[in-house]
Amino acid sequence: MNVIIEDAAINYCKIKPEVPQPVKRIPDPLVFPFSVFMQNGGYSISPAKDGVSFKKGKYTGKIKGSWSVRADFYEMNEHCINRFKMFTELYLKGGKKFIEDLTQQGFARLPPHMRDQTFLTGVV
Repeated sequence: MNVIIEDAAINYCKIKPEVPQPVKRIPDPLVFPFSVFMQNGGYSISPAKDGVSFKKGKYTGKIKGSWSVRADFYEMNEHCINRFKMFTELYLKGGKKFIEDLTQQGFARLPPHMRDQTFLTGVV
């Protein structure tokens, strides 16, 4: 059986890509590596009563959530949404190793008594 494949030249320059809505909530297992990513980018991290704040100059990012209740996802403010987009693009390029490296860097920065905390081990 002969299969004839027509040469249907696709002009990719004329195709308009679908622009998905930005991710507005961060999955729980990515909060720790994302925090390390933010710290690597020069942001200072500080706990807030309703989540975590990341500050660098005039920019402030925030992940909103409770310290006492673990959730599957946490809301982010607009600045964190933009930084998370960059984070996910690097994740797609670097794969699982990108997350593993950030997690390892984060654990190395923690005091020894906090390195075995179960809330930090939810790596994707």
